[in-house]
Amino acid sequence: MNQATTILTCSELNTGSKFFNGLRDLEMEVKIGKFLERYADFSFYIDYDRRKQDRSDNTETKLPPAVLFFRERDKDGDPIPIKASRGEESIFIWCFFLAIVQLVLDQAEAYKWVRYIYIDDPMSSLDEGNIVMVAHHLAQMLKDPPRDLRVVVSTHHVLFFNVLCNEISKSRKYFLTRERRGRGFTVQETDSTPFLYHLSSLLELHQAMQSGALYTHHFNMLRRVMEQTACFFGYAKWEECIKPAPEAEDPNQTGYKRVIDLMSHGDYSLYEPREMLPENKEHLGRALRQFVRTHPFSPALFGGAT
Repeated sequence: MNQATTILTCSELNTGSKFFNGLRDLEMEVKIGKFLERYADFSFYIDYDRRKQDRSDNTETKLPPAVLFFRERDKDGDPIPIKASRGEESIFIWCFFLAIVQLVLDQAEAYKWVRYIYIDDPMSSLDEGNIVMVAHHLAQMLKDPPRDLRVVVSTHHVLFFNVLCNEISKSRKYFLTRERRGRGFTVQETDSTPFLYHLSSLLELHQAMQSGALYTHHFNMLRRVMEQTACFFGYAKWEECIKPAPEAEDPNQTGYKRVIDLMSHGDYSLYEPREMLPENKEHLGRALRQFVRTHPFSPALFGGAT
């Protein structure tokens, strides 16, 4: 394998960090791979035996272990290194972290020293589909942690927050706010407090539907509003917000869920808006009207008409 290419396409590990203790003995490549295959189409391996040759005196210097990414192998079966994108690096780091978290949850000897897990907004460079998967997967892992382990998750991402809260709905929730005057903080228990901007999101959806300027990201917006509403009413799943009702245009709840799932989890970037096809505009319009009619929103929000 070309050494120059290898150096350009690898990420060195910090051997001074306790998080990387015993990686080889713990077979971390296998553990990380089980997480990575959920989210990505590339592979990796950890090179523990890297060497740098000094041509002047024909000696070798041992280098820190490094992660190399690849998708294909050459005719000899060796991986062909690739330069991972920022998004690919982010999802790999997340899977690496999850593998370590799993070892902590399993109370592996190498990680018995861990008492707190702090996750600070893992959403960087992830698309909407991966965000939902990450939140769901993380919630499943953290539902029954060891008693002496404490987990803190901080995020500014609305969708990630809502999915995570819905998944761990049985746990007690608190709302932390900073006082406008002074330096104090207030902690308030809240099991069903929605974000107030869901009303502005509904109004924007209504106005977009009225004008016909509907884009694929409006499905993401509608799903988020439904998730917030599900939190407020105590529904276990967001699709219960569009359950069949006598006054509904279309009682097909399963059909609505399938369309919203497809359109909100596909490759539809909020920063690259694409106008909907007429058929999808009709799907969103019906789902929005049924949602509004089956919940006690004030008609004044929509100018007296829905």
